[in-house]
Amino acid sequence: MKLWLKKAVHVITTKDIIDRVNTILRGYYNYYCIRGNSQMVRRFRSDFIKLIYKWLNRRGQRNSFTWDKFNLFLKYNPIIYPKVVACISVD
Repeated sequence: MKLWLKKAVHVITTKDIIDRVNTILRGYYNYYCIRGNSQMVRRFRSDFIKLIYKWLNRRGQRNSFTWDKFNLFLKYNPIIYPKVVACISVD
């Protein structure tokens, strides 16, 4: 994800980055978000948001976002939250 963001941040719009991130996270959640793993998935989402913040701030000579502005941006362009989508029973 870090490599993809590094390349994409200078090529596509911020809205398109969030749309693609949501698509990628949806697939990640569908695969990894099972009962007992939700804490790690939430941590992955949190780390990923920090990574997006970092790379969006590298777009110009000065910081594009403060955390307050970035949280406001995320309010209008939300990043999806994980949901437990499958249960695996272990006997």
